[in-house]
Amino acid sequence: MLRVRWIASAVLCLRTLSSERHTRGCVGVDNQRMLEAQVDARPRWRPFRSVRLQILASMLAVAAAGMLVAGTTAFLVQRASILAGVESRLTDVIPDVSFIALDSGGTTLEEVLSAVVQRLRPGTGESTFALTGAGSAIIPGGEVDFHLEQDPAFVDRVLAETANRDVVKGTAVTADRTVRYVAVPISIEGSDQTGVFVFAVDVGGALAPINDAFRTFAIVAAGALALVGLVGWFVSGRLLAPIRRLRETAARITASDVSERIEVTGTDDVSDLAVTVNGMLDRLESALTGQRQLLDDVGHELKTPITIVRGHLELMNAGSQTDVDETKVLAIDELDRMSSLVRDISDLAQSQTAHAIELV
Repeated sequence: MLRVRWIASAVLCLRTLSSERHTRGCVGVDNQRMLEAQVDARPRWRPFRSVRLQILASMLAVAAAGMLVAGTTAFLVQRASILAGVESRLTDVIPDVSFIALDSGGTTLEEVLSAVVQRLRPGTGESTFALTGAGSAIIPGGEVDFHLEQDPAFVDRVLAETANRDVVKGTAVTADRTVRYVAVPISIEGSDQTGVFVFAVDVGGALAPINDAFRTFAIVAAGALALVGLVGWFVSGRLLAPIRRLRETAARITASDVSERIEVTGTDDVSDLAVTVNGMLDRLESALTGQRQLLDDVGHELKTPITIVRGHLELMNAGSQTDVDETKVLAIDELDRMSSLVRDISDLAQSQTAHAIELV
């Protein structure tokens, strides 16, 4: 007795029985074509559609964006701080000039200007000089990073801006640098002459350290991105290895062989996927085994009555009415069994519901 509990098995039997003769002669050709189709259907590596490359590109984009935002923000904050320091330095010079001019004890404009120039010494990236009423320049002794008093255009600009005896701050672009400067007019009682003390700071020189630091940061960031890309390439490849093996295993599975399984390594989500697919393949192999067994049983159940009928017909004595009647009854009974079997399978195929078929 054979009991079939699933409609899929019954439908497969019906289709297999109806097309057995046709498929038997071309199974080899179909299997060969199937293998060739699977080989041709294997996905080729496409760089812009690779999940591995997409993951790596996303990682690098996020890392690069983070580095760019962090580096740019730090650069702008430090640059603003340096420029604020330059402005503060220029502002502090104004009261210092007034104090030194009053404290110098000079009786002439040249003596006062010389005292201011000598006491307010320029530092690194700074320059000072004074212009007398006669148009001559007074410069400090020692080394000075740059000499603006040698630039006629700058001197004329300062004289024009301080003509009203107002303190002036400004930015000037010379042939080789950009400077922020303050010009402080100086005069003494009893003289109509006015001198000008100029204090200038090289903006480019003040910003040079932060610019060099940002360039260094850019180089280090590029190297870090390259390292992240290299590590990410190997890590993503290792994480996606089960999926790659899943694809390769699925490409090797055929209708006649579902014994392939995916190697499971690790305990992450991708490994769980491999375990799930292996379980699905186990169920599929079990179902296919049951279907093959069902085909064998149905073939046996159909072959047995045919053999019985054929044997009785060959041994039947046509001249004996009794023998003819007995053979007729037996043949009809066996044909009824086959008709009942085919009818039950057909009913299952039409109803699409699972129920038992009993073969006796």
